[in-house]
Amino acid sequence: MGGDFVLLNAVVLKVPSNLISGNIFEDVNYPGGSGRNLNNASGVGISNVTVELYDSFNTLMETTTTNLSGDYSFAGMVNGNYSIRVVNSTVISTRGGGATCSTCYGVQTFRVENSTGLSEIVNEVGGANPSLQDSNPGVFTGAQSISVVALANNGKANIDFGFNFNTIVNTNEDGQGSLNQFIINSNDLDETGLDIAANSIFDPAAGEDISIFMIPPTGDAQGRTADTNYSSGIFDIFIPNTKSLAVITDDNTSIDGRTQTAYSGDTNTGTTGLGGSNVGVSVNTLTTFANPEIQIHRNAGDLIRIQALNTVIRNVSIYANNNAGIRLDSGAALITENLIGVNAQGNNSGNIDYGVEVVGGEIVIRDNYIATTSDAGILINGGTSTLIQGNQITANGTGACFDNIKIQNGSSINITGNLIEKAGALGIDTDGYAGNLVISENTILNSGQNGGDCSGSIENAGIKLDGNNSIILKNIIASNGGAGIVISGGTTTGNLISQNSIFANGTAAPALGIDLDATDLIGDGITLNDSSDGDSGPNGLLNFPVISNAFISGANLVIEGWSRPGATIEVFLTDINEGSAVTGDNQLGLSTDYGEGQTYLATVTEGSAADVSAAVSPYTDVDGNTDNSNKFKFVIPGPLTIAAGNFITSTATISNSTSEFSPFSMIKNYTVITNRRITYRVKKN
Repeated sequence: MGGDFVLLNAVVLKVPSNLISGNIFEDVNYPGGSGRNLNNASGVGISNVTVELYDSFNTLMETTTTNLSGDYSFAGMVNGNYSIRVVNSTVISTRGGGATCSTCYGVQTFRVENSTGLSEIVNEVGGANPSLQDSNPGVFTGAQSISVVALANNGKANIDFGFNFNTIVNTNEDGQGSLNQFIINSNDLDETGLDIAANSIFDPAAGEDISIFMIPPTGDAQGRTADTNYSSGIFDIFIPNTKSLAVITDDNTSIDGRTQTAYSGDTNTGTTGLGGSNVGVSVNTLTTFANPEIQIHRNAGDLIRIQALNTVIRNVSIYANNNAGIRLDSGAALITENLIGVNAQGNNSGNIDYGVEVVGGEIVIRDNYIATTSDAGILINGGTSTLIQGNQITANGTGACFDNIKIQNGSSINITGNLIEKAGALGIDTDGYAGNLVISENTILNSGQNGGDCSGSIENAGIKLDGNNSIILKNIIASNGGAGIVISGGTTTGNLISQNSIFANGTAAPALGIDLDATDLIGDGITLNDSSDGDSGPNGLLNFPVISNAFISGANLVIEGWSRPGATIEVFLTDINEGSAVTGDNQLGLSTDYGEGQTYLATVTEGSAADVSAAVSPYTDVDGNTDNSNKFKFVIPGPLTIAAGNFITSTATISNSTSEFSPFSMIKNYTVITNRRITYRVKKN
């Protein structure tokens, strides 16, 4: 297009006019990496964008705006070098909500210049300097989107510029290209038709409004200046106390640090914690907690607040000095693959109150490393559904009253497949909670690291459970300072404790594997069986079984004794022969050990077809356990990993209320009487 054609006195003349034209477009689904031109991006033209023309002395010559298709043009210039500048603040997203969002700002992903020939600039994502904000209209210095065009009696077309509203190109606390700006954009722009293209690691789901981290490191692949807060492979986003990140209020927002890794590689190599370890009785394997490239922190907290559906926080480090790292007020969120309470290298940083705080809504907290918070790794104080799964929750609670997981309110809470260890006080604390909790397949270890002296009450158990109708199933609960499990909360019922491996608890002072605590504190020791089981308290203070005989018969185990009518009896090998405990560890001032049950063997039901005894008789032992109850006798089929001389213990469950562990009994070869501590009073008939 060497010039304009004009009609003069009915004659068409070609008049050289040096025309410059192009298009300003939005690359809606930009995935990161090299910028994309209008065609490859399936770009959408943006109207009413201010475009400025500067001469070679950087003096503003002319201003225009793009038409409905995003096109602009300048004409009539003399030969020479010119600069085309796009005023970034006037670039309005074509997505729903963009036309009315005065606070939404995008960043440049692509431009074309033509000084010595047409050149597509794909390595200037974020503009001339990603850490700076675009200057005001009419100000050349500091402008982010500038292309040089040389004119010599000719025209230059296709001087295009592309922009995107998901891309994060700096560690600034706010402003263009920041994490905070991404959240603002996501809150105001809808996701209709949004389908961000795949990167080298994953393909975002259609409709997912995902952060595209493109912050330049040292030696940036695009040649951009490294971000000033990049060091040792980590991009540090610090939010000062005077400011805060925008609350996430729009659905489908995803802050995902993997997009930075996809661009700049695994610059923060290594892992944190004990990923790959086995947890729970079923030997589930924890995921590996990879060190992320992005860390986000604020001294004051709350750092990230969520009030929207389908929010995802993934693969970042989050820490602070107060309040919560992540707080769900309402909506629904997935918190996954993060380091919380520690920096991106897994080291303690700050003194955050709670790693994750749930006030309302639905949340999945999965595959995170949550450590060194001051009050609790996770606080649940509301919400309609909480799943805590596959996390390592460790060394939380810097004081003697503070826990790994604290539950105060909420419903449908499921804690499964986690490594919960080294709590300052309790591994899981549900003091005052109404119940209906599921705790399954976790490993809960070494609670009470800070002594657990909480206003005179020693809180150092693995689990403290209040309320009704909770389930504690197939967990490994071991080496806690106090009891493995304390059931308290007054007259409660329906708390099922089944097929767990409980051993070596009471490291600070002798304590039980399971303690039904009628004092509503943190464990009151052995609750002796009473006649007709007439007492009341947690789980009705259900009488445990008494095993009077246990002997090997071929490959089978034969047990007999007493239990309450209809009780489901679970039989375990104790930690005396299975672990490190020794005889006397669980006597607590009585004559024999009570539990702990380390290895689950079998379940039988008193009065079932397998029960070959139908007798009823009283018993009393030397510790004072007494009842007038049903006798049982079972042949538990082998093969079983047992031997004469092993000790077994048992629990009883009626209507999902489980007892404490019974006194241990030694497995022997067949004799008529095998337990010298039991005195039998048998009715004549």
